[in-house]
Amino acid sequence: MAGISSKAAGKLENLKKYNGIELQHQEFSDLSGLEVYEAFYRNLDPQTGRWWQIDPKWEASIDPAFVNEDETIVEGLESLSPYTSMNNDPIKLSDPLGDWPDWLDKAGDVLSNTVKGVGQGLLGAVNAFTSDNIGGAGLVDGSNLTQAFQIGQQIGHIGAFITGAVEDGVAGVGEFITGGAATPIAVPLAIHGTATSAIALKNIVLSNKNQQTGSGEGRGKNNRKPDPAATGDHTVSNDRGSTTFKRNDKNPTGFDEVKRVDTKGKAHGKVPTPHVHEPKKPVRPARADEIPNTNLEKNKPLK
Repeated sequence: MAGISSKAAGKLENLKKYNGIELQHQEFSDLSGLEVYEAFYRNLDPQTGRWWQIDPKWEASIDPAFVNEDETIVEGLESLSPYTSMNNDPIKLSDPLGDWPDWLDKAGDVLSNTVKGVGQGLLGAVNAFTSDNIGGAGLVDGSNLTQAFQIGQQIGHIGAFITGAVEDGVAGVGEFITGGAATPIAVPLAIHGTATSAIALKNIVLSNKNQQTGSGEGRGKNNRKPDPAATGDHTVSNDRGSTTFKRNDKNPTGFDEVKRVDTKGKAHGKVPTPHVHEPKKPVRPARADEIPNTNLEKNKPLK
Protein backbone atom coordinates (compact mmCIF):
# COMPACT_ATOMS: atom_id res chain seq x y z
CA MET A 1 0.00 0.00 0.00
CA ALA A 2 1.29 3.48 -0.85
CA GLY A 3 1.02 4.79 2.70
CA ILE A 4 3.44 2.23 4.09
CA SER A 5 5.47 1.40 1.01
CA SER A 6 8.97 2.41 -0.03
CA LYS A 7 7.43 5.58 -1.48
CA ALA A 8 6.57 6.93 1.98
CA ALA A 9 8.51 8.17 5.02
CA GLY A 10 11.90 8.42 3.41
CA LYS A 11 11.76 5.04 1.67
CA LEU A 12 11.16 3.07 4.88
CA GLU A 13 9.83 -0.34 3.94
CA ASN A 14 7.14 -2.11 5.91
CA LEU A 15 8.52 -5.60 6.50
CA LYS A 16 5.51 -6.84 8.49
CA LYS A 17 3.59 -8.35 5.61
CA TYR A 18 1.79 -11.66 5.13
CA ASN A 19 0.09 -12.74 8.37
CA GLY A 20 2.01 -9.97 10.11
CA ILE A 21 5.24 -12.00 9.76
CA GLU A 22 8.46 -10.11 9.10
CA LEU A 23 9.94 -10.61 5.64
CA GLN A 24 13.72 -11.03 5.54
CA HIS A 25 14.37 -8.60 2.69
CA GLN A 26 17.55 -6.68 1.82
CA GLU A 27 18.98 -7.43 5.23
CA PHE A 28 22.55 -7.83 3.92
CA SER A 29 24.98 -5.01 3.17
CA ASP A 30 24.71 -5.59 -0.60
CA LEU A 31 20.90 -5.17 -0.28
CA SER A 32 20.33 -8.86 -0.97
CA GLY A 33 18.27 -11.01 1.39
CA LEU A 34 16.87 -14.42 2.11
CA GLU A 35 13.38 -13.35 0.93
CA VAL A 36 11.60 -15.57 3.46
CA TYR A 37 9.09 -14.85 6.19
CA GLU A 38 10.61 -15.38 9.64
CA ALA A 39 7.88 -16.61 11.99
CA PHE A 40 8.45 -17.50 15.61
CA TYR A 41 8.87 -21.26 15.09
CA ARG A 42 10.15 -21.52 11.50
CA ASN A 43 10.65 -19.76 8.15
CA LEU A 44 8.10 -19.59 5.32
CA ASP A 45 9.21 -19.57 1.69
CA PRO A 46 6.76 -17.32 -0.22
CA GLN A 47 7.85 -18.78 -3.58
CA THR A 48 6.76 -22.32 -2.75
CA GLY A 49 4.24 -21.61 0.01
CA ARG A 50 6.06 -24.10 2.25
CA TRP A 51 7.95 -23.91 5.51
CA TRP A 52 11.66 -24.63 5.62
CA GLN A 53 11.39 -26.54 8.90
CA ILE A 54 9.14 -29.35 10.12
CA ASP A 55 5.95 -28.35 11.95
CA PRO A 56 6.66 -28.78 15.70
CA LYS A 57 3.11 -29.98 16.30
CA TRP A 58 3.42 -32.48 13.47
CA GLU A 59 6.38 -33.92 15.39
CA ALA A 60 4.16 -34.19 18.45
CA SER A 61 1.73 -36.37 16.53
CA ILE A 62 4.37 -39.05 15.87
CA ASP A 63 6.67 -38.65 18.87
CA PRO A 64 4.98 -39.04 22.29
CA ALA A 65 8.03 -37.50 23.92
CA PHE A 66 7.37 -34.20 22.14
CA VAL A 67 4.58 -32.24 23.81
CA ASN A 68 3.13 -28.78 23.41
CA GLU A 69 3.50 -25.95 25.89
CA ASP A 70 0.15 -26.91 27.44
CA GLU A 71 1.48 -30.46 27.94
CA THR A 72 -0.87 -31.98 25.37
CA ILE A 73 0.03 -34.05 22.34
CA VAL A 74 -1.51 -33.26 18.97
CA GLU A 75 -2.71 -36.34 17.11
CA GLY A 76 -4.03 -37.02 13.64
CA LEU A 77 -1.52 -34.96 11.63
CA GLU A 78 0.44 -37.87 10.20
CA SER A 79 -1.36 -37.60 6.85
CA LEU A 80 -0.29 -33.96 6.37
CA SER A 81 3.03 -32.78 5.02
CA PRO A 82 5.17 -31.39 7.87
CA TYR A 83 6.06 -28.49 5.58
CA THR A 84 2.49 -27.53 4.62
CA SER A 85 1.51 -23.90 5.18
CA MET A 86 -1.92 -22.89 6.54
CA ASN A 87 -3.25 -26.38 5.84
CA ASN A 88 -3.06 -25.48 2.11
CA ASP A 89 -5.81 -22.89 2.63
CA PRO A 90 -4.18 -19.46 3.14
CA ILE A 91 -7.42 -17.63 2.35
CA LYS A 92 -9.33 -18.94 5.39
CA LEU A 93 -6.44 -19.73 7.71
CA SER A 94 -3.44 -17.90 9.12
CA ASP A 95 -0.40 -19.12 10.99
CA PRO A 96 1.44 -16.13 12.47
CA LEU A 97 3.66 -18.26 14.73
CA GLY A 98 4.46 -21.02 12.25
CA ASP A 99 3.17 -23.91 14.33
CA TRP A 100 -0.56 -24.35 13.66
CA PRO A 101 -3.35 -22.45 11.85
CA ASP A 102 -4.89 -20.29 14.57
CA TRP A 103 -8.42 -20.66 13.17
CA LEU A 104 -8.25 -24.40 13.81
CA ASP A 105 -7.14 -23.75 17.38
CA LYS A 106 -10.07 -21.41 17.95
CA ALA A 107 -12.53 -23.77 16.29
CA GLY A 108 -11.22 -26.67 18.36
CA ASP A 109 -11.51 -24.64 21.56
CA VAL A 110 -15.07 -23.60 20.73
CA LEU A 111 -16.09 -27.17 19.91
CA SER A 112 -14.40 -28.57 23.00
CA ASN A 113 -15.95 -25.97 25.30
CA THR A 114 -19.37 -26.49 23.71
CA VAL A 115 -19.25 -30.25 24.22
CA LYS A 116 -18.08 -29.82 27.81
CA GLY A 117 -20.76 -27.22 28.46
CA VAL A 118 -23.55 -29.41 27.08
CA GLY A 119 -22.33 -32.35 29.14
CA GLN A 120 -22.16 -30.29 32.33
CA GLY A 121 -25.61 -28.86 31.61
CA LEU A 122 -27.11 -32.34 31.15
CA LEU A 123 -25.55 -33.52 34.42
CA GLY A 124 -26.99 -30.52 36.25
CA ALA A 125 -30.45 -30.99 34.72
CA VAL A 126 -30.57 -34.72 35.55
CA ASN A 127 -29.36 -34.11 39.11
CA ALA A 128 -31.94 -31.38 39.81
CA PHE A 129 -34.87 -33.19 38.16
CA THR A 130 -34.12 -36.47 39.96
CA SER A 131 -33.61 -34.77 43.32
CA ASP A 132 -36.89 -32.85 43.12
CA ASN A 133 -38.75 -36.07 42.30
CA ILE A 134 -37.37 -37.95 45.34
CA GLY A 135 -38.05 -35.36 47.97
CA GLY A 136 -34.99 -33.18 47.45
CA ALA A 137 -32.40 -35.83 48.28
CA GLY A 138 -29.07 -35.90 46.46
CA LEU A 139 -29.12 -32.34 45.14
CA VAL A 140 -25.57 -31.24 44.33
CA ASP A 141 -24.42 -27.78 45.41
CA GLY A 142 -23.65 -26.27 42.02
CA SER A 143 -22.21 -22.98 43.34
CA ASN A 144 -18.67 -24.41 43.12
CA LEU A 145 -19.23 -25.96 39.69
CA THR A 146 -19.45 -24.57 36.17
CA GLN A 147 -22.06 -22.10 35.00
CA ALA A 148 -23.31 -24.70 32.52
CA PHE A 149 -23.99 -27.12 35.41
CA GLN A 150 -25.87 -24.39 37.29
CA ILE A 151 -27.98 -23.53 34.23
CA GLY A 152 -28.68 -27.24 33.77
CA GLN A 153 -29.88 -27.46 37.35
CA GLN A 154 -32.25 -24.56 36.77
CA ILE A 155 -33.66 -26.31 33.71
CA GLY A 156 -34.03 -29.51 35.73
CA HIS A 157 -35.92 -27.70 38.49
CA ILE A 158 -38.24 -26.10 35.96
CA GLY A 159 -38.84 -29.47 34.32
CA ALA A 160 -39.63 -31.04 37.70
CA PHE A 161 -42.06 -28.23 38.52
CA ILE A 162 -43.89 -28.75 35.23
CA THR A 163 -44.08 -32.55 35.51
CA GLY A 164 -45.31 -32.21 39.09
CA ALA A 165 -48.11 -29.96 37.92
CA VAL A 166 -48.92 -32.43 35.12
CA GLU A 167 -49.17 -35.24 37.67
CA ASP A 168 -51.69 -33.18 39.65
CA GLY A 169 -53.70 -32.55 36.51
CA VAL A 170 -53.67 -36.21 35.48
CA ALA A 171 -54.79 -37.26 38.95
CA GLY A 172 -57.67 -34.78 38.90
CA VAL A 173 -58.82 -35.81 35.43
CA GLY A 174 -58.65 -39.49 36.41
CA GLU A 175 -60.82 -38.88 39.45
CA PHE A 176 -63.33 -36.90 37.39
CA ILE A 177 -63.62 -39.46 34.59
CA THR A 178 -63.87 -42.49 36.88
CA GLY A 179 -66.13 -40.81 39.39
CA GLY A 180 -63.69 -41.43 42.24
CA ALA A 181 -62.75 -44.98 41.28
CA ALA A 182 -59.17 -43.90 40.51
CA THR A 183 -58.52 -42.78 44.08
CA PRO A 184 -55.92 -45.50 44.93
CA ILE A 185 -53.81 -44.29 42.02
CA ALA A 186 -54.83 -40.62 41.78
CA VAL A 187 -54.17 -39.65 45.40
CA PRO A 188 -50.54 -40.87 45.58
CA LEU A 189 -49.93 -39.35 42.14
CA ALA A 190 -51.34 -36.01 43.26
CA ILE A 191 -49.32 -36.07 46.49
CA HIS A 192 -46.10 -36.79 44.60
CA GLY A 193 -46.86 -34.15 41.98
CA THR A 194 -47.63 -31.48 44.57
CA ALA A 195 -44.49 -32.28 46.59
CA THR A 196 -42.29 -32.31 43.49
CA SER A 197 -43.61 -28.97 42.27
CA ALA A 198 -43.19 -27.40 45.71
CA ILE A 199 -39.58 -28.60 46.08
CA ALA A 200 -38.72 -27.54 42.53
CA LEU A 201 -40.24 -24.08 43.02
CA LYS A 202 -38.29 -23.62 46.27
CA ASN A 203 -35.04 -24.56 44.53
CA ILE A 204 -35.74 -22.21 41.61
CA VAL A 205 -36.30 -19.30 44.00
CA LEU A 206 -33.23 -20.12 46.09
CA SER A 207 -31.01 -20.48 43.04
CA ASN A 208 -32.08 -17.10 41.67
CA LYS A 209 -31.59 -15.46 45.07
CA ASN A 210 -28.12 -16.94 45.51
CA GLN A 211 -27.03 -15.79 42.05
CA GLN A 212 -28.23 -12.24 42.68
CA THR A 213 -26.70 -11.82 46.14
CA GLY A 214 -23.53 -13.67 45.24
CA SER A 215 -22.65 -11.51 42.27
CA GLY A 216 -23.33 -8.27 44.13
CA GLU A 217 -21.92 -8.86 47.58
CA GLY A 218 -19.13 -11.35 47.20
CA ARG A 219 -17.72 -12.52 43.89
CA GLY A 220 -18.45 -9.33 41.93
CA LYS A 221 -16.67 -7.05 44.37
CA ASN A 222 -13.75 -9.47 44.66
CA ASN A 223 -13.07 -9.62 40.92
CA ARG A 224 -9.70 -8.03 40.23
CA LYS A 225 -8.18 -7.29 36.84
CA PRO A 226 -4.60 -7.85 35.66
CA ASP A 227 -2.14 -5.03 36.27
CA PRO A 228 -2.01 -3.07 32.96
CA ALA A 229 1.71 -2.47 33.49
CA ALA A 230 2.55 -6.15 33.98
CA THR A 231 4.31 -8.10 31.23
CA GLY A 232 4.52 -11.51 32.95
CA ASP A 233 2.99 -13.59 35.72
CA HIS A 234 1.95 -11.41 38.66
CA THR A 235 -0.40 -10.97 41.62
CA VAL A 236 -2.81 -8.07 42.12
CA SER A 237 -3.86 -7.35 45.71
CA ASN A 238 -6.19 -5.00 47.53
CA ASP A 239 -8.08 -4.85 50.84
CA ARG A 240 -10.44 -7.63 49.70
CA GLY A 241 -7.79 -10.21 48.80
CA SER A 242 -5.48 -11.06 45.92
CA THR A 243 -5.62 -12.55 42.41
CA THR A 244 -2.73 -14.31 40.67
CA PHE A 245 -2.49 -14.10 36.89
CA LYS A 246 -0.45 -16.20 34.45
CA ARG A 247 0.61 -14.93 31.04
CA ASN A 248 -1.49 -16.25 28.11
CA ASP A 249 -1.23 -14.43 24.79
CA LYS A 250 -4.34 -16.22 23.49
CA ASN A 251 -6.49 -14.60 26.20
CA PRO A 252 -7.83 -11.16 25.12
CA THR A 253 -6.65 -9.73 28.45
CA GLY A 254 -3.21 -11.30 28.00
CA PHE A 255 -3.54 -13.28 31.23
CA ASP A 256 -5.41 -16.20 32.80
CA GLU A 257 -6.65 -16.04 36.38
CA VAL A 258 -5.05 -19.01 38.17
CA LYS A 259 -5.83 -18.22 41.80
CA ARG A 260 -8.05 -15.83 43.75
CA VAL A 261 -7.96 -15.33 47.51
CA ASP A 262 -11.04 -13.58 48.96
CA THR A 263 -10.61 -12.07 52.42
CA LYS A 264 -13.96 -10.24 52.47
CA GLY A 265 -17.45 -11.15 51.38
CA LYS A 266 -19.88 -13.95 52.08
CA ALA A 267 -19.13 -17.67 52.18
CA HIS A 268 -18.95 -19.42 48.83
CA GLY A 269 -20.26 -22.96 48.57
CA LYS A 270 -20.49 -23.12 52.37
CA VAL A 271 -16.77 -22.30 52.64
CA PRO A 272 -16.39 -19.22 54.87
CA THR A 273 -14.15 -16.27 54.07
CA PRO A 274 -11.18 -16.19 53.70
CA HIS A 275 -11.29 -18.78 50.93
CA VAL A 276 -9.46 -19.63 47.69
CA HIS A 277 -10.82 -19.99 44.14
CA GLU A 278 -8.79 -21.99 41.60
CA PRO A 279 -9.88 -23.10 38.09
CA LYS A 280 -11.58 -26.50 37.97
CA LYS A 281 -11.17 -26.98 41.72
CA PRO A 282 -13.68 -26.64 44.57
CA VAL A 283 -13.47 -23.58 46.79
CA ARG A 284 -11.25 -24.22 49.82
CA PRO A 285 -10.28 -22.34 53.00
CA ALA A 286 -7.28 -20.06 52.60
CA ARG A 287 -4.02 -20.89 54.36
CA ALA A 288 -2.41 -18.26 56.55
CA ASP A 289 0.43 -17.71 54.07
CA GLU A 290 -2.10 -17.07 51.25
CA ILE A 291 -3.85 -14.14 52.96
CA PRO A 292 -2.40 -10.80 51.78
CA ASN A 293 -1.72 -7.85 54.06
CA THR A 294 -5.04 -6.01 54.48
CA ASN A 295 -3.23 -2.66 54.40
CA LEU A 296 -1.80 -3.41 50.97
CA GLU A 297 -2.55 -0.74 48.38
CA LYS A 298 -4.10 -1.92 45.14
CA ASN A 299 -1.56 -3.36 42.68
CA LYS A 300 1.38 -2.52 44.97
CA PRO A 301 3.79 -5.24 46.19
CA LEU A 302 4.58 -5.66 49.87
CA LYS A 303 7.69 -3.82 51.01
